[in-house]
Formats: sequence, structure tokens, C-alpha cells
Amino acid sequence: MPKTDNRKPKTISFSTPAHAEADRLLRVLETERESFAESQRLFTDEFERLKKSSPVWQGLEGDCRYYEMRMGLAEKKLKKFLEEQKQDLFSPTGMAPESIKTEVSHGDLFYSLDYAVIKPRKVDVLANIEEYALLEIYGLGDYRGFAEAVKVAKSVNWDLLKTWPQERLIMVGTEKKPKETFTFDLREAL
Repeated sequence: MPKTDNRKPKTISFSTPAHAEADRLLRVLETERESFAESQRLFTDEFERLKKSSPVWQGLEGDCRYYEMRMGLAEKKLKKFLEEQKQDLFSPTGMAPESIKTEVSHGDLFYSLDYAVIKPRKVDVLANIEEYALLEIYGLGDYRGFAEAVKVAKSVNWDLLKTWPQERLIMVGTEKKPKETFTFDLREAL
């Protein structure tokens, strides 16, 4: 599960049509995963024996690929639904913490909000950082930490920029944008 600042997600339980639909989509995904796992098991069990004497194994391999494709489609449909219904599923009260876990009967739904530093195309962030680093070197201002953001290969240290406050990012021509993440866990079969 993705985490924001290592905080435990707030768990909420509400019963709305969106929650029922998300639960139904989790159930579909669970069914597709079970079909895929069974198909893979059959394929693996029979593969070595059949591949020497019969073309039947190719049909089993096709079945595995078919169920894998269906499982992928079920996951995409669930994630699209979670994104479309995020307000109803994760913030029915209007308050949205950065990390939320919603429980439904077939699994858990997770929402997290993180911030990623964007790499603008039209702004030379490296040149801007170097300019502020030079100002620090010449004692023309307190710009400590800017030189650390430049790697020896003369590229931007984007990992370091992730830790910078928004004001400093704006100074060099970039900013933090919110990045939403949706994940889920299926309940184990009884």
C-alpha cells in the first residue's frame, strides 16, 4: 500500500452505491484472479507432460493468457471506478486526509495523496539552480543547499528537490503537484 509520510491510513466504512459498486468490482477482480491462478496451475501441471506428445498444451497456455488479460481489464476498470468515485468512496464527509483505507466486504480500498516535483520542459531548472549556487559562493545571499541539488554529471538531483519547500522550487522554475494513488487488497478466500 502506498504511504504518505509513513502515516497509517484512516479507515472508513460507509455504505453508498459507490461502495457497493467498488465491492462488486473487487469481487469481479477476485473471480478473475482465481480463474487465472487455476488456469496457470493447470497449465504448469500439464505443460511438461503434454508439450512432448500433444498440441493441447498450447490451448492451456492460451487460456492462461486469456484469464491474465481479463484480470488486467478488471483491475483497470476497478482503478478507473475508484478515481471517478473518489469523493464518495474516500471522502463522504468532505474531509480527505492524505491516506485513507475504506473497507468493503471483498477487500480494502486505499487512497493516498503525495506530491511529486514536476520536470518542466520549457524551464532550465539546472541553470536556475546553478545561478543560486553561484550567488551563495560569492556571498550574495543565503542560498545554502542549492549546489547539492546538482549532480556531478551536471543534472538536476530530482530526489533532493522532492524535499525542498514550494517557494524554493518556484525560484528555480518548477513546483510540486499533487499525485493521487489508488490501490486495493482482496480479502483471502475462506
